[in-house]
Amino acid sequence: MHLLENAENKYYVYALIDPINRIPFYIGKGQGYRAYCHLRPGYKSHNEKNVMYIRIIRQLGLEPGVEFIIENIDEKGAYDIELCCIKLAIKSGILLTNKAGVVPNCLKRGELIAVNPEEIKPKASFHHTKQTRQRISESHRGKQQSSEHLRKLSESRLGGRRSLETKERMSIAQRARRSKSRNI
Repeated sequence: MHLLENAENKYYVYALIDPINRIPFYIGKGQGYRAYCHLRPGYKSHNEKNVMYIRIIRQLGLEPGVEFIIENIDEKGAYDIELCCIKLAIKSGILLTNKAGVVPNCLKRGELIAVNPEEIKPKASFHHTKQTRQRISESHRGKQQSSEHLRKLSESRLGGRRSLETKERMSIAQRARRSKSRNI
């Protein structure tokens, strides 16, 4: 059977290439037109570093390239090869715009991708609009968290030390809440 005929072998691993130095700045896994989505005008992404890097390249009058590392493989194979390529890039000293903890999904907890924040610094940080924050708030309202989830949250916060600056801010916020409740 030809690989293209097998529906399970429709994945690939790709790299977005900086046209100036021909070095990859992003490595990903995809299917269909995923590799080219990053390059579409108006593409919305939560990876601000990647968006800014592409924007900078375009401001120079150039266009990022897309190179396929491997094609026609199954999803697990694509994840494994993506992880290997990212690790190889890191060991080679290549700075990637991949978001730590998001891409690839198979990264182990605590393992970080080498991203130099000074290289590509967004002009402004991402903030949800007031309307979006309201929608998120409404979607969470009334949801009960399981006792197991609450226990795990509590355990994750144990032993954490707060800086003096953080303690001071918390104290100020608490005093403001108390004075506000007294004035009502």
